[in-house]
Amino acid sequence: MFAKLDPDEKRRCRVSTILEGLEKLQSRWQDLKNFIVVKTERMESGQRTLECRLYISSREGDARYFLDATRKHWHIENKLHWVLNVAFKEDDSRHRMGHSAENLAVLRHMALNLLKNEKTDKGGIKTKRLRAGRDHGYLKKVLSGLATLWPHSAICLG
Repeated sequence: MFAKLDPDEKRRCRVSTILEGLEKLQSRWQDLKNFIVVKTERMESGQRTLECRLYISSREGDARYFLDATRKHWHIENKLHWVLNVAFKEDDSRHRMGHSAENLAVLRHMALNLLKNEKTDKGGIKTKRLRAGRDHGYLKKVLSGLATLWPHSAICLG
């Protein structure tokens, strides 16, 4: 399948149900049905770039279905990354020792979910984060969302 999203980008998708040679992968991926290849060709600043991404799936679908699904997946990933970078300056983080980067990423995701769930402030995530840092009453309100996200946890906001 071939898709033209804009004049400077072309995407091609191939779906194969022939999984010979993927036995090791099949033993770890329950109900593996497809091997998908998405190739993207772009013109950026006069330069032609080619990108090839590989996917596996346990869903049934044709090339059009998987091309759309991968596009939506990357849209969500890019949107999440953008929010984390703008609100939490994630790209500026220099934590590299041990598991610190992964641990902080988990905490940022938790904070992002709590800030999204707090509905009394109509500001954006960055504004809510800054307000929670300055206003302990508002911070309590944000953290009270923990009880709804994890109802069986013991939380004290005293």
